[in-house]
Amino acid sequence: TDTSGVQSCNLSELINFMGISSVKCVFVKENAGARKLCFIDFAEKGKPIHEMPDSLPPYCPVISPDGSFVAYSSKGEGGFSGASIVTVRWLNSTEIGNRSSPSIPAFVPRWWVDQDNLDTFIIFPNNTLSNDESSWKTIGKTYRQKISGGMFVGSPEIVCDSGSFNGGISYGGVFLATGFKNAHVLNLTSNDLYNYFDAYKNGTNQKIQVCNVSINPGFENQDEIMFLDFGCPTVSSIVGKSYGLHSIFFIVSSIDSIRWYEKPSGYDQWEDLEWSNHPQFSVAIAQTNADAEKSSIYCIDLEKHAYVKILEGNNIREPFLWIDPVQLPPKPDPFYNFAKYNIPGKLSQGQMPLCMKLKLFWSQFNELQCVAVGGSPTYYGVDPQYITNVKTLNMATVASNSYTSYIIASNYALNHIPDLKIVIMGLDAYSLMFDQEEPYINGLPRTLGYQFDVENNFWKNDLPPEIKEKIKAFDSTQWPNFLYNGYIKETPFGIGWGDPIFEDPVDYSFEDTTLQKNILLFETFANTLASRKTHFIVVNFPENPKYKQTSMIGCKGPSRKTYAQLSDWLKNLETQNTYFHFYDANMDGDHDYLSTEAYNYNHLNSLGAKKLCTRLDSFIALYLK
Repeated sequence: TDTSGVQSCNLSELINFMGISSVKCVFVKENAGARKLCFIDFAEKGKPIHEMPDSLPPYCPVISPDGSFVAYSSKGEGGFSGASIVTVRWLNSTEIGNRSSPSIPAFVPRWWVDQDNLDTFIIFPNNTLSNDESSWKTIGKTYRQKISGGMFVGSPEIVCDSGSFNGGISYGGVFLATGFKNAHVLNLTSNDLYNYFDAYKNGTNQKIQVCNVSINPGFENQDEIMFLDFGCPTVSSIVGKSYGLHSIFFIVSSIDSIRWYEKPSGYDQWEDLEWSNHPQFSVAIAQTNADAEKSSIYCIDLEKHAYVKILEGNNIREPFLWIDPVQLPPKPDPFYNFAKYNIPGKLSQGQMPLCMKLKLFWSQFNELQCVAVGGSPTYYGVDPQYITNVKTLNMATVASNSYTSYIIASNYALNHIPDLKIVIMGLDAYSLMFDQEEPYINGLPRTLGYQFDVENNFWKNDLPPEIKEKIKAFDSTQWPNFLYNGYIKETPFGIGWGDPIFEDPVDYSFEDTTLQKNILLFETFANTLASRKTHFIVVNFPENPKYKQTSMIGCKGPSRKTYAQLSDWLKNLETQNTYFHFYDANMDGDHDYLSTEAYNYNHLNSLGAKKLCTRLDSFIALYLK
């Protein structure tokens, strides 16, 4: 036992648990209202506890990425504002070090290294007010301050001027996190604020307050955050039981992927949870209700769900664990964002299917001869197993539009399929009034994976060997909802045509300048494909034949009059380009697709897809002669 009254684990325990001894922990020890900053280097002989005196109270200490410095603030988490200063000082030094300017309140510092230039920063908010208060946005700001050699360099820069984020910034600098009372993640690229762990996402129909949020420090899952919550008095659908205040901590991502970790046996709750500088490990205090002064600091292996007690003593708080990145490094990977089309996730209904299908594409693009792109009619209506003349991948998604189809076909299929013979595209006539200047593309441009593709010009100059190795590792777990050909794994039969239902149908003037600009994409794309001797088939899929008795061509429009003009324009394009083909399988409702071949009023089921694709296959055979 050290003179501070804090007892550390045996070094052999730590080595057996982590595989290394180069580990440091900084924490705060309280005594009669006073707070002392303490530090232990487990590799140091005798493992003494070092006290680091300061006239200011230390809160939320964190060790620098290189393990040389510690940063802390003079106020902590939990609803504070006003004056607060961040101190940066050498570890194991009695010298105070350097203070932030009092002109900008600085709370809860987090270290971050800019991966572009390897400059080191601290990220800090100007308050820790509850983020359910209006003032959190109106007066809250988040800054970054460059640090070099323990010195403050230049003035702080605003990272976010509409919220005080105290949970840190992601490895690539895209996501900011915070939590108190709500778990929030901000996408700095798109300025989208995501709410995590809302009611129903948290295992109950009630809102649960969270705290102690920290963001994943690694590059693999940059939108993940870790936090404690205030318990669930009813049975949680995640945990399978009710649980008390802070008795479980959670790791959650934007796609609601949730991991959870219960308090160690013999304890009642976790406190002061923090991710370490290594994504595999976190640190937290375990306490009992019977003796709240006695605190045990645990290191948690997040992959193995294993815990080891590393320190124990009275009134110890706010630990941070540093693990030597030289001895236990994450594998260096300059291509860490490749295919991360799901980070952040759930941006739209169609994002996750598209994410899976892009991985399917990368896994087989060299073998493909045809892709099918489009919205939900294509998603349900093209079953590649019945297209036998060319190897086909269904890349369609739901809730999509023609511009998304164009982008996917242009940037992926055209750039990478060496023997591309056919592109099938759903017409999706209801979706032709998109904005080409600010296209949503099912949220894809907001994802790390798509941004990485854009930065690298969609890999037109070939894929690096490292990415080819990543692709080799893709398997069916990457696309659990789909067969290898991109069709839905669960065979959809549905309910038949039923009655003609309208879903906010739209109409537009055929002469509208936006429409005219957008339909030119069909012509431009057809000409591009023709120059490669690749055929382009645009399909208008069958819908409920009873729509013929209405003014609309289908459940979402457009009007029959507008569609007739659009159809004439596409037929005229056929006469000008021998590689362009318009297949109107709906035939103004005069088609022969039975109700038993319909998933619902505007989609085919697997039987209808078989009929349609058998016919498409016959056309393809003729086109390729």
